[in-house]
Amino acid sequence: MKPTPSSLAVACVAAVAGIVVGGGIAVSESLLRPLRVGGFVDVGDVPESAPRAEVKETRFDFGGLGSGQSQSHRFTITNTGGSPLTLEKGATSCTCTISGLDRSEVPPGESATVTLEWTAKGGGGAFRQQATILTSDPRRPEVAFVVEGRVIPTFEVVPPRVVFSKLAVASEESVPVRIFTHGDEPPRVESLRWRGEGGGDAEPGFLGFEAAELPAGEIEGHAEATGGLNINLTTRPPLPLGPFRGVLEVGYVCGEPGEGAAGGTAAEGETASGRATIVEIPVEGSVRGEIAVAGSGWDSGRQLLSIGSVASARGFRGRIFLTARGAAADEFSVEVEELVPSCMVVEVGEPAAVGSGSVVRLPLTISIPPGSPPCNHLGTKLAPAGRIVLRTQHPDAPTMTIPVRIAVGP
Repeated sequence: MKPTPSSLAVACVAAVAGIVVGGGIAVSESLLRPLRVGGFVDVGDVPESAPRAEVKETRFDFGGLGSGQSQSHRFTITNTGGSPLTLEKGATSCTCTISGLDRSEVPPGESATVTLEWTAKGGGGAFRQQATILTSDPRRPEVAFVVEGRVIPTFEVVPPRVVFSKLAVASEESVPVRIFTHGDEPPRVESLRWRGEGGGDAEPGFLGFEAAELPAGEIEGHAEATGGLNINLTTRPPLPLGPFRGVLEVGYVCGEPGEGAAGGTAAEGETASGRATIVEIPVEGSVRGEIAVAGSGWDSGRQLLSIGSVASARGFRGRIFLTARGAAADEFSVEVEELVPSCMVVEVGEPAAVGSGSVVRLPLTISIPPGSPPCNHLGTKLAPAGRIVLRTQHPDAPTMTIPVRIAVGP
């Protein structure tokens, strides 16, 4: 009986066989497929009669490009061989294009021009794009051209959001906002427009806006900015009680009147001289005084009443309380001035003293009658929040707005 080979012996034989077979395949492939070194291929001796692609540069740095700005660069391929050189467009990276290849056949001693074009996109940062040209040079079957640089945003807002905190009815506060631009010319303001949370675009009487050009010294300290604007937001007493939110839209152009805005990828709108770059600055705040709100659904952090979704067939009924303090508390009363949505009903109850009488509490019963029409006021950009606007007898708060998040569905 012959001995059975051990598993170790079998493994060793298999390993040696694998090395021999794999090495043979590798040798065969190396003989059939030339060795590539960078953009060149090692094909041994090439006859002088063969075409020869010579390139002085394969990389170009655009430097800084404004967002939305398009730039191009021309590369040259020269045929230093003894027969015509044929060229063909190859692969490119996703956002780079070969906008021009002026000839597909280059006689000996002549050159062809390859134009690469790229459009700066995004909010900023470095970029690197590549395009390939295929050639009939056996030494250099393809040439990769690279363009790179950095994207400069059309504008930058500092701070990007304005928040007025701890406002009183008589508060006078001012917040400056700087807009740094990167156009060829200094910016010029063409429009200042307010868009309130409720959808209204009328400028609120308690907020003022002023625009001026930034001094050169402040612009120089900001990387690569070529111009700037200072937008000053100021509160004007008396301020209405409750929260307020909105967006200040600043429309500006860079250049002489009528030339329009530099760049072109930012939001654009119609202004006095045509198209302008629109900068949106979110603004919010809350005014607190001697009157406070409490009750079911009241969000004290966001200062709004959150009712949510209501089925039209069932309707809704809830209650909140207004609490007044101070010397004028004993004469506190309110009247309903405006309701959004219009199907909402608000009933004002009788005020009642709390404790020693220096605090008065007044109930508000809020209802949506069954069968009310559908509406959406959940506080989004497309569906602004509803509101309860009250007129009071309190000297510190002649009007009071309570935002309401509500949607009525089937």
